[in-house]
Formats: sequence, structure tokens, C-alpha cells
Amino acid sequence: MQVKLFSAWAVGLILVACNPSSPQKNTQIAELEKEVLAIHDEVMPRMGQVVMLADKFDSLTQAAGNTNDSLTYANIAQQLHKADKDMMHWMRAYKIPEQATDSAVLSYLNHQKTLVDSLRVHIYQAIKNGQITTP
Repeated sequence: MQVKLFSAWAVGLILVACNPSSPQKNTQIAELEKEVLAIHDEVMPRMGQVVMLADKFDSLTQAAGNTNDSLTYANIAQQLHKADKDMMHWMRAYKIPEQATDSAVLSYLNHQKTLVDSLRVHIYQAIKNGQITTP
């Protein structure tokens, strides 16, 4: 009887130890994913403005001809196009790995948070540059 009880206890302990998922980690994953998506959701509505400003600076670049203004406008247009391209790339690439340990998912989400936060800074700076430089 004691051997069976010990065996059942040992099997249960092994199952718990081998299960990489815990309620605390699941909560951490959910919170971190929420933070990542909140940054995305903050910035995404600004992408229409990014595209509009990029088009405007493309037109200003062409209209300015071969002048110093043309270089300034082209630089700002390039920043805006890069912000748009980078956001689209990030969204296409964002995919939480399935069949991964909680630690791997947390690592992935931490990296994605760093990326999308950096992207947010870049997008706001590109918009600011476009607004300040608008003739």
C-alpha cells in the first residue's frame, strides 16, 4: 500500500515538475502581451498620419527640385516611409510561439516589447519632424 502511494506521489511530482506552465507565468505572459499590444494600439492610429505626411514630403521633394529644401524634405519623407515600413514589418512578424515553454514566450514578448517601444519612439519622432518642417 505504501509503495503504491509513494509511486503515485512520485509520478504526480514528476508531472508537476515537467509541466513548464504555471499560473504565475501564465499571468506574466498575459500581462506582457497586453503591454506589447497596448503600445501597438497606441501607435497604430497614427499610421494614417505617417502615410499622409510621407506623401506630402514626397511631393515637396519633387517640387523643390535640386535645392537644399529638397534634401531636407527627402530626408523627412524617408523617415516617414521607414516608420510605416517598420510598423508593417513588425505586425507581420509578430507571432507568439506556440509549443514553446513559458520562459521562451516571456523572452519573446520582452523582445517584442523592446522592438515595438523603439518603433513607437521612431514613429512619433518622424511625425514630429514632419510637422515641424512643414512649409
